[in-house]
Amino acid sequence: MAVLKVGKSDVAKEAAKSHTAALTGDKVVWDAVFKQYGVIGISDVEDIIDLGHVFSSPKRAKGKNVAILTTSGGAGIIMTDLLDEYGLKVPILKPETQEKIKPYIPSFGSSLNPVDMTAQVINDPKGFPGCLDAVLECSDIDMVTVIISMITGESGRQMTKDLIAANDRTYKPINCSWLIDRKHGEEFLQQLKAAGVPLFQSLRRSAFALSALGKWNEILSKSTVEITVKGEPYLPKLPLMMTEYDAKRLLEHWGVPVTRERLCLSLEEVLSASEEIGYPVVLKVMSPDILHKTEAGVIALGLSSEEQIRNAYGRILENANKYRHDARIQGVLVQELVDDGLECMVGIKRDPIFGPIVVVGLGGIYVEVLGDVSLRHAPIDETTAYEMIRELKGFPLLAGARGRKKKDIDALARVVSLVSKIACIESDLLELDANPIFVLDENKGVIVADALVLRKAKE
Repeated sequence: MAVLKVGKSDVAKEAAKSHTAALTGDKVVWDAVFKQYGVIGISDVEDIIDLGHVFSSPKRAKGKNVAILTTSGGAGIIMTDLLDEYGLKVPILKPETQEKIKPYIPSFGSSLNPVDMTAQVINDPKGFPGCLDAVLECSDIDMVTVIISMITGESGRQMTKDLIAANDRTYKPINCSWLIDRKHGEEFLQQLKAAGVPLFQSLRRSAFALSALGKWNEILSKSTVEITVKGEPYLPKLPLMMTEYDAKRLLEHWGVPVTRERLCLSLEEVLSASEEIGYPVVLKVMSPDILHKTEAGVIALGLSSEEQIRNAYGRILENANKYRHDARIQGVLVQELVDDGLECMVGIKRDPIFGPIVVVGLGGIYVEVLGDVSLRHAPIDETTAYEMIRELKGFPLLAGARGRKKKDIDALARVVSLVSKIACIESDLLELDANPIFVLDENKGVIVADALVLRKAKE
């Protein structure tokens, strides 16, 4: 399926209240859904025409490896960059394939891939078909793109015949970019079109068409798994305007691990809870009117004694009053300090078109500065959640890069999947941020240290 999506620009957006909302703009969501369900995104009428060229042939690629045959070294490099941009691969050819090619090209050409045949390939009548046969016979190659520069006359006629003959006898897709004007090349171009060889006069359009063939095989090879989502909504039992404490009650209800904590209404309760939980602890003012607690200065971290707690308790309540004098104070949350593991985030945004979108990424400053996230339409299973995690640029940090301990990626994947299902059950859930969620060492699990939930207003 190919879809032309218009209106991609974000002209005016309401200020995002959560990291998830900030990172899941209209275009980002559409791109993620297209990728998840194998939709080919197109930009204009030319894309539709190009897809018609390649899919009018019954030939389909079995993978994403492309061989480039070119009479222009520069054009071959440009095409390599374009194919990489579209997610295709241009692998170095096998030594035995290179040996088949070398007799047909001059010493200043290249048999690696892209194969720079140079314009001198026309000097040997067996040169061009010999190179074509070599790459088509190579088991590592799934598609072939041929780039021909300004070759005219009898040489052009012969290359046309050779290309048509190769296209007729192979099951692998071939396309051609012939960089020639109509005056000098109309004869060749018409013959190629008539023979069903997909023809392009733009390297970018050729690369886009090949990428569509590569995606098609990926779509067909994907197995579909029906995901069962069961349960009664818990949100109706919670306040309409929710604090972190309320958000974590929601997560805990559905089995998401959260920090040990107690909501306290006095300094005495805070001191008692701190002893019960064990030092060091964290104090946070809970107010539905203060969503971003760090900005308001209503958090005190790493408190290790009664004296530190007494000093911090009054200070954070005073900061809350300064930040917003009419803020409704639910209490002060005493929470265990988690100082181990890698900070990640898991979130939900309810898109007006697609419904719940689940997000995973590195947390803390990583998500704010780098925006390193992966998205899917909910619900998803743990296998898909693991795929999302592997897509992150920061995945090596989770996998144990440079001798560091590997983190519990399986536990993170379970939470990502679970949160995606929660979003499908809790129909009033608009946004959810579990950030940071600390991913501990392998087999030690994960723990949510902070969370934010926004829900639909009652009608």
